[in-house]
Order: sequence, then structure tokens, then C-alpha cells
Amino acid sequence: MIKSRRAGFLPTNTEPRKLLSLRYVLLTFISLTLLPLTLAAHHSRSEFSEEISEVKGELLKVYWRNPHAGLDVRITNRDGSEEVWRVETYGSPNLFSRMGVKREHFTVGEQITVAGNVSTKRPRYILGSNVLFESGMEAVLSATIEPRWSQEHVGGSDQSDVDLSKIVDAASEDRGIFRIWSMSERNAGRERHMPFQESLT
Repeated sequence: MIKSRRAGFLPTNTEPRKLLSLRYVLLTFISLTLLPLTLAAHHSRSEFSEEISEVKGELLKVYWRNPHAGLDVRITNRDGSEEVWRVETYGSPNLFSRMGVKREHFTVGEQITVAGNVSTKRPRYILGSNVLFESGMEAVLSATIEPRWSQEHVGGSDQSDVDLSKIVDAASEDRGIFRIWSMSERNAGRERHMPFQESLT
């Protein structure tokens, strides 16, 4: 029998295998415990109802960040009580920049109307697809959604990638993998140019 480095411990032939098995069981348990956290990193839209609702009120705050911008809107109920609703935008600021939707369109203190899908899990939370401003202009917050209220609008399926002239020639820029990777065109039926798909001859 081989004496262990730890004083007073004399392993048998099966003990190293048991320790190894215990490590695998522990590692598997920890991995399975953490897996749901990684899967929730990008959520689905299943928590939102399919019915389109409208929320009208004062724009309190704008969160212009990826993966989704956000708005806080204070509404006044019929009984005079006030509530603050959180609006998660359908698209991201990256997408908005390609559709002509800018942070400057959203003025804190302005009365806005938001159309979208209300959360079935979180109170006073809505997935906003369209925003109507006091001026009558509308921001459509997805490349696959049409305007709801106004012909004067920014964003939406007809304005996706309106600024293609500003897209840089990635090959001449020579930044390797250090760039934002995204589709340059999103409208159905349009021919898409997939960069870096040319043959390397």
C-alpha cells in the first residue's frame, strides 16, 4: 500500500477513482446549475402578449444602449393616479442608426404614445414597436414593422439601411475582426451582400 501525502490517510485502490468520479459529478452539477443563467442572457419575446396596446404619457428617461434601448414613460390613469411604464424597444440603437432613428428624436418631457406588446410577467412593462411624438412624426422601432399612425416617420421596413452610402468599405479599412458585425440590409426580397464571402484566390 502507498502512503498518502496527507498524514494518517491510506487510500485503497478504488478511492482515487471515487474522488475522480466525485469531481465529475460536482463539475456536472455546477455546469447544469449555471446553464439556465447563460441561456437567459438573450431572452425571447415569449413573455409579451400578442395583442398590441398603447401607452400615452410623458417621456421621463431614455436608455440608448445595446442590445435594446429603453424609455420610461409616466402615464396618468383615469382616476388621476400616475404610473411609470418601462418601454423596451423592439430594435437596438445599432439597428436604429441604419434606419434613421436617432437619440435626438426622443425629447424628455414630451408627450408620446407608444404601441407595443405588454409583458405578461412584469407589471408596467411593454415591448415598444412604434412611438408617436407630439409633432406627429413617428419612430418605427423595427426593420420589419410598418408605421402605425403617420406617413411622416423614421425607421421601419421601408427605411431600413437608408444610409448605405455611409457604410465603409470594410476591406479598405483593414480592421480584421475588430468591427461591428451585422447584416447591411434587412428587407425581405432584397439581394444581400455578405462581406468577406469572396473567394480567397
